[in-house]
Amino acid sequence: MRNRGPVRIGFFGSRVRVSDVALDLDPGTLRLDLDYNPNGDAIDARGSIANVDLGRLPGLSMGKTRFAGLLHGDFLASGPLRDPD
Repeated sequence: MRNRGPVRIGFFGSRVRVSDVALDLDPGTLRLDLDYNPNGDAIDARGSIANVDLGRLPGLSMGKTRFAGLLHGDFLASGPLRDPD
C-alpha cells in the first residue's frame, strides 16, 4: 500500500483535517478525507474504495467460505474511537 500523491493536513482549533488521501491498494484504490478531534477522540471520515480484488485479500481467499469479485463503494465512518460501535 502506498500513497498516490500529496496529502493535505490542516489544523483547525482542536481538530485535525486530513484530505486528498489516495492509497494504491494493489489492486484497487482507497480515497479518504478525515476529520479527527483528539479532545473527544472521535473521527468523521468519508471516502470511496474501488477495484479491490477480494480474492487477493489475505484471509478472504482461504477457508470454508471463499470470496471473489471486485469491491466498489462509498463509506462514512463517524464517532468515538474508544467505542466504535
